[in-house]
Formats: sequence, C-alpha cells, structure tokens
Amino acid sequence: MRALMEGPVVKRQAISTLRSMQTLGHVQSQIRSRRVRMLEETQALQKQLLQKHTKELEIQVSEGLTSLIYFRINILLTQIFLCI
Repeated sequence: MRALMEGPVVKRQAISTLRSMQTLGHVQSQIRSRRVRMLEETQALQKQLLQKHTKELEIQVSEGLTSLIYFRINILLTQIFLCI
C-alpha cells in the first residue's frame, strides 16, 4: 500500500523539480542575454563618446594651429612694416 502511495507522489515531485530546473535555466539564459546586450550597448556608447571627444580635440588643435599661424603672420607683417 505504501509503495502505491509514494510512487505517484515521488513522480509528481520529480516532475515539479524538473520543471523548476527548466525555468531556472531559462531565467539564467535571459539574464546572460541581457548582460551581453547591456555590455554591447555600453561599448557602443563608449565608442561614440570617444569619437566625439576625438573630434572635439581635433577641432581644438585645428583652431590652435590657425591662431598660431595668424600670430606668426602678424609678427612677420610687423617686421616687414618696420623694415620699410
């Protein structure tokens, strides 16, 4: 009698445990996917920020060089006018 009662109970417990393990595996897989996606998004944002910063630096360098060129031209013009 005991074997008849325990058989279905054990089977139900085993089925319940397997379903829980499947659900846990599915949730872990979703978490991994989200982490990978977040990492990729973070890397993409960092790349965009780096490109923006690089462009800003290039503009600053260009403006600095332009200012330096105008400064040197003014010095040369001053020297020319002083010689005349």
